[in-house]
Amino acid sequence: VERLRECSAALSRAQAEQRERERVIQRLCASIWAVQKHESALTAKCGCGQDVRYTHRVETAVIDRQKYAALVRAMRDHLRAARGPIASALFRVAQAEFALFAA
Repeated sequence: VERLRECSAALSRAQAEQRERERVIQRLCASIWAVQKHESALTAKCGCGQDVRYTHRVETAVIDRQKYAALVRAMRDHLRAARGPIASALFRVAQAEFALFAA
């Protein structure tokens, strides 16, 4: 029973760390886009001699390169933990349960 308790606690810690990684990923996903505003203007005289000004405004969504790189790293860490510490902790819990039920 004690071994199962220890393994479950280790799994709980690994899951808490993974939830924090997921929160980081969510924050990065929410902030990865930046809006760039562009404006260009043209001033001229029309045929009747009146001044005319044409202004063109555009907003473009772009990915922030630093945040994208951080997101890639965070997702890589998340996947590494899923196949490493979490998988290992789950396996140890299963082994402890089998040992407990076999006794």
